[in-house]
Amino acid sequence: MKDGVILINTSRGPIIDKQALVDALESGKLYSAGLGVFENEPQVHPKLLANENVDLTPHMATGTVETTHKSEALAMSIVRHALQHGTLLTQVREKRAE
Repeated sequence: MKDGVILINTSRGPIIDKQALVDALESGKLYSAGLGVFENEPQVHPKLLANENVDLTPHMATGTVETTHKSEALAMSIVRHALQHGTLLTQVREKRAE
């Protein structure tokens, strides 16, 4: 990774090691970070809160009626598929860095 990059995470909080993120910001490896999700919401690492190069927003993608209805429909289709086929439609495979 080049020095001075910008990191944006809007997917899942646990994907990013918070202490590694703090260390990278303090060293200059990362210039800034934008986080829309946190591992232990609403608790956020104090050094991320204090860093002016970090933009933090609550995970708000599910804040609409339409999204709620789509989430309900997806959940029902996942359960239906699992019962019929024994597999998950939306399984996330864990991949760890070496």
